[in-house]
Amino acid sequence: MNIYKFFFYAAITLITVLSILPGFGSNQSGSIQIFSHGYLKHCVAYLIISVLLFKSYSSSKKKFLIVAFLFTLIYSAILEFIQYFLPYRTFNLYDILANAIGIILGIIVFIIIVIKKRKSLPVKS
Repeated sequence: MNIYKFFFYAAITLITVLSILPGFGSNQSGSIQIFSHGYLKHCVAYLIISVLLFKSYSSSKKKFLIVAFLFTLIYSAILEFIQYFLPYRTFNLYDILANAIGIILGIIVFIIIVIKKRKSLPVKS
């Protein structure tokens, strides 16, 4: 197992646990603050997860990026759906939106990494 896979699975596990335990970033007020720390945390967490996923499987193919985006977005929606049934958590569509933004930013970061890596490779003659 490469180091990226280890950190990817560790991050997925951590986010799953933090999403279902009481008191970890829950916003009981229901207020919408686009730049609140909660949404920023969601965005950053899913940016990191998506970059780790892409680096884990070392594929920059368009099909893989789309499948990985959908997998990660569905994962985040499932966690949010589970929170609907937990009395100490709340379902929030804006959390899923923040997650999607993080995933998209992760794709952009990964593409930049791939482009820089390709530019640094020696040209074959």
